[in-house]
Amino acid sequence: MTDEVEMAKAAVDVVKDSGPFSAKNLVPTLWMVAIAMIGGAVNFYQKVKAGKARSINFTELIGEMVTSAFAGLICFWICKSYGVNEYLTAAGVAISGHMAARAIFLMEQLVEDRANLLVRTARSDALQEGHAAGVAEEKARQ
Repeated sequence: MTDEVEMAKAAVDVVKDSGPFSAKNLVPTLWMVAIAMIGGAVNFYQKVKAGKARSINFTELIGEMVTSAFAGLICFWICKSYGVNEYLTAAGVAISGHMAARAIFLMEQLVEDRANLLVRTARSDALQEGHAAGVAEEKARQ
């Protein structure tokens, strides 16, 4: 019986993720950051081709790649938390890296919408509970 419990605990430890900053997640995270930065470089190249940026503007290129890395990293963590497969995650990270600041803005909007929904739901629940208590109190008076 003890061996079975120890084996179960070992299995849980293998499956359990130790978080985004653990050593075992470092290599996949670095790969995703690199993919996102490539997306940022492609975005910068398209801006140069469209005449919206100068090709010798290294400051803008570095800024674009850092922003892309951040957006891609957020996308990677979201995909990982939802259990999305690796290929779809890599595609999402590349697209987020290419979108850079636009992707961050969209993610911010999603979080804000979700928070507003939670607040509205909590308020609605509180109002319903208050209404139900008021009805029960009115019936008790009669």
